Amino acid sequence: MMNTLQSRIRSLHDRWAADRAVVAVIAFAVMAGAFVWVTPTIVEASPTKITICHRTHSLTNPYRRITVSTNAAQSGGHGGHDLPNGSSNPAVFDPNVTYASNNKYWGDVIPGASDGGGAYNGTTSLALNWSAAGRAIFFGALCPGLTARQFYDVELAAGVPSADIIADLNDMAANEDVALLAALGGLFTSGNLSNWTTAVSVTTNAATSVGSAGATLNGSLTVGATSTVAGFQYGTSSTLASPSSVSATPSPVTNTTAVTAALSGLTPSTTYYFRVTGTTNAGTPTEGVLYGDILSFTTDADGATTTAAATTTTAAATTTTVGGSAGTASVLSDLHGIVWFDRNRNGVFDGNEWVLPGVTVTLLSDGTGITGSFAPLRTQQAGFVGTTVTAADGSYSFASLQPGGYRASASASIAGFEYTSDTDGATDWIVDVKIPAGRTERADFAGLGKGQIVGQVYETTTMQGLPYADVTCHWAGYDDVLGSADDVAFAVVASMAGEYDFGGVPYGKFTCDGLDRSSGRVSAPADATVLSPQAVTAELPIQSPMPVPAGALPTTGSNPRSPLVPALVFLVVGTIAVRLGRRKSRFNA
Repeated sequence: MMNTLQSRIRSLHDRWAADRAVVAVIAFAVMAGAFVWVTPTIVEASPTKITICHRTHSLTNPYRRITVSTNAAQSGGHGGHDLPNGSSNPAVFDPNVTYASNNKYWGDVIPGASDGGGAYNGTTSLALNWSAAGRAIFFGALCPGLTARQFYDVELAAGVPSADIIADLNDMAANEDVALLAALGGLFTSGNLSNWTTAVSVTTNAATSVGSAGATLNGSLTVGATSTVAGFQYGTSSTLASPSSVSATPSPVTNTTAVTAALSGLTPSTTYYFRVTGTTNAGTPTEGVLYGDILSFTTDADGATTTAAATTTTAAATTTTVGGSAGTASVLSDLHGIVWFDRNRNGVFDGNEWVLPGVTVTLLSDGTGITGSFAPLRTQQAGFVGTTVTAADGSYSFASLQPGGYRASASASIAGFEYTSDTDGATDWIVDVKIPAGRTERADFAGLGKGQIVGQVYETTTMQGLPYADVTCHWAGYDDVLGSADDVAFAVVASMAGEYDFGGVPYGKFTCDGLDRSSGRVSAPADATVLSPQAVTAELPIQSPMPVPAGALPTTGSNPRSPLVPALVFLVVGTIAVRLGRRKSRFNA
């Protein structure tokens, strides 16, 4: 009797323990599944440096792209770079918001995980304003790589006191400023402000020895005593998107050094774009990259060869040098430049701005060959050199020039278009320049239209805007013919509501289309003709996806990250273990 009672008590105890185990297994399974679901994918970054968008107070250049140490970007380092307490402004810059002159505040954009908020660098969460709007800024045109002087100028124009700007630059400790700071003695000050644009510079010079399959790239770096690895980027994209890279000779360099690189294996009759680069303190936590202007050259047709101007001697031996003696051999020179649509009005071709093909450039000689100052033209010596038209990439060039003084002027006759700047800082599109023997000089021209194209990318069924859609509008160029060689593509990212705004576009004909990034769907094209400052609307509807028939199976399969999957696995394993435990208890009984 006693044995039977003990056996029943033991059996009840075992069952209670087993049921408790089942409950524990189920709870553990659900918790484990939920943990797998909510834990974001970790995106690792360099343990020592990170690229961020540091805010300005400028409505035209709201951010400066810089690289800093992760310590400077962590919570304590960027604590003063979010919105000030009590501000009702959006967390990041929004071009659709009207900011008061005394309230031009927005926050830095510091990358986080790709899901928009998880840890970026191991267990240290560096995300700040890494929202959809923040990512659009980080990867878009509102976060350009301004130089220290450009940052100073846009902040000063925005009304920030000079002392505050200088303090901010010193506090940034940007890798891009390391070489300049070294040349300035370690600090930005009001006393060395005039040297900011000359102490460090990276200059891309015209390509030479251009043939059907090769060319020599040229550049010059002024970097003081900072060790700098020299190189070139090149490719067939006018903005050098996804460029190829090649090392320069010599490298590394210090002080002021001319560098070159020979390219081979190029495609005949193809336009290539290139620029010189300088990587300061390469391989260290303060590594920064400096970029020169983007220039271009076109390879010869297969079998043809172009001899570099600097090595051309036949023509020079029989040419009279301007202002010199007849029959004297001369080393010839070049003049080149670019004409572009300066959307942010900073007078600098930023690389992601739009070029202007089809612009006529005229070159005159001052007839002296000595002074380089453009005195009133001397009727017997000075004269017309020639005209050219900017190519599809906005560039032009005059080659094989005698050394001397020249005047380059450009002209764009299109309604609503205004000249904004040129190389000498004026707005008249007239540049006087002295070209020494064997040298290449520049004369660039920038302008801005006054037209506007607005619209929305939306879904046809819901009539809801598609957030952050890619919008591209093609301008027909100066010939007003869409699809011809002088067309220019303008691109922008739509807002959260799918709305877009192209401000300041040149007058003329456009065709626009939108792309929904999440689905890959493309809108029907919309035509727009801009003939006045009044905004022209071009709506971009995207066809809604076809509904899935009732009872149809999903085409993409189950979600491997579903919380039910790991939960069910734990539940099945736990149930099997409990059953085995019960069998063992009964056997022992």
